[in-house]
Amino acid sequence: MGGASPSDGPRPKLLEVLDTLTRGLTTELGTLSEGLAPLLADIRRDISALEPAEGEAMPPPQEQEALRARIGASLDEAEDVLEALQLATRDSARGAG
Repeated sequence: MGGASPSDGPRPKLLEVLDTLTRGLTTELGTLSEGLAPLLADIRRDISALEPAEGEAMPPPQEQEALRARIGASLDEAEDVLEALQLATRDSARGAG
């Protein structure tokens, strides 16, 4: 069986993935997506530290670990907030119908 596997080719940078996710959330939730903005800003800041611009140094390994842990915790919190916002969106749609 031929074909490209997910590991073929360059992987997208995490900030590009976050941008795609943010656009999708904005499309799905509209103005309610503003409830995720602070968390997404924190995630963006931490990812930026892990993906420094060309010529900039990576943080030391211990700081990288801390950043990854913070990103994970922020993503967990964002998931909880997203679930609440999606429920609010559904409830609002039901009330309008």
